[in-house]
Amino acid sequence: MTFDLQSLTAFSVRADYGRDHTTFLVTPAGSAEPIVRMHKDYPHDVFVRPFYVHPVAEPQLLLGYVKMGKAWDAQQVEIGTVGKMAPERGMQQGPIVQHGLGTLQPERQALTGKQRVVRGALGLIDDLVWSSFRGDQSQDDQMFSAHIRCAGPTSAGFELVRRAGVTATYDVAVHDPNVSRLLVLAFVERFNDTSDGDPRQSLITLATNPFRNRNKAENRRMQEEKRRREGL
Repeated sequence: MTFDLQSLTAFSVRADYGRDHTTFLVTPAGSAEPIVRMHKDYPHDVFVRPFYVHPVAEPQLLLGYVKMGKAWDAQQVEIGTVGKMAPERGMQQGPIVQHGLGTLQPERQALTGKQRVVRGALGLIDDLVWSSFRGDQSQDDQMFSAHIRCAGPTSAGFELVRRAGVTATYDVAVHDPNVSRLLVLAFVERFNDTSDGDPRQSLITLATNPFRNRNKAENRRMQEEKRRREGL
């Protein structure tokens, strides 16, 4: 069986969290049912474990992997990387590099109309009272939405819109058919983890012991799993 992930040109991505899983569901524009699932059997803050990408209808068909801003195909060949992000106000995002395609530079698009007026008023209150009334960039995104355009000198790239609202849903439009959809999903995952303020993330962290660093333990388990596979 085959599944053409690259055929997706406009789609939404919705995040779902649990104590023992993190899942992103990909739904084509104009459809109500997701057709692609990016999933791992670990909470969102266990970064060292990869997401497995597969069709919803064919869970045994592996399309690729996503982990910590990188994407690989099903044969574990690296496709590209997403640059470092920072959650501070006015967040700057590092470049997206797809091997064989070039570099895409993410740029946050300015708010317009009433959203721009309201955001400006809240910023003025911040300045007058020397406070953080408006909060960081993630709170802005919840209130007003976010629009990120990723393009470069050799590619029209893609666009990402984070819908306004407490929980995270993203709309993606791909303008270059050569852009890897796995790398787009890697960007969505990094943006979601770094700059989004979805309260479900904090709730899951509290529910899974916030004082325990599971990444170290899982990294040791991964090394042991690799040794067993290689017969060492």
